Amino acid sequence: SSEGEVEDLGSRAVVAEQSRELSAAACEPEACEDEALHAFLSAAGPVAEAILGRPSLRAAFEEQPPRLAADAVEGCSKEERVQVLSLFAAWAAVTGEPPRAMILEEMTLELPEVEELAGTLQTCGAQLEEWDMTRCPANDATT
Repeated sequence: SSEGEVEDLGSRAVVAEQSRELSAAACEPEACEDEALHAFLSAAGPVAEAILGRPSLRAAFEEQPPRLAADAVEGCSKEERVQVLSLFAAWAAVTGEPPRAMILEEMTLELPEVEELAGTLQTCGAQLEEWDMTRCPANDATT
């Protein structure tokens, strides 16, 4: 065996070791979660850009359990807001370890949003065992 072949084998061994290290790093829980979120949102279409483009929305999806506050959806159109809530519920239904949960804070939901949330949870086969909303305002028509 020549010196060039030994050097080449050594280089391949170093590259193989670096690949194993990168693979191990890619499987860190945080990295895998981020990768899973990107894959999930890539199937969501244009609303994914709104989620990824707003740090507060993206952070809501990244938290465990997912936590969405009213200020994160401020500035969304009604249609975007319904889509974000639907995706948020779907993400909560499939991410993390059981029992899965989602947290909505300071949210005032309109009927179409509640219907979309219920439909999404039903489609995902998810059940809410507990519904906890902080400060759920009511108006005269609902009391």
